[in-house]
Amino acid sequence: MKVVRHAVPKHEASQEELPSLSRVFGYIAIKEMERLEDRVKLLARLGYPNREIAIICGTTPETVATLKAKKPLLLRVSR
Repeated sequence: MKVVRHAVPKHEASQEELPSLSRVFGYIAIKEMERLEDRVKLLARLGYPNREIAIICGTTPETVATLKAKKPLLLRVSR
């Protein structure tokens, strides 16, 4: 009896090792931004879910949710 081994295609194995293309685009989109709030705001506008934003920004999904829920401060100018 001959044993047949099925090799895993090379492209399938490498997909787990490399970040997804959408994640790479996210990194590119925020690479010049310094503030986490700005990064989260941009990625949220581009439609990334909290989990992906957290991975791209190096934070937790809870922090992302908090930053997204924050209301921007409005400055009052007295006349």
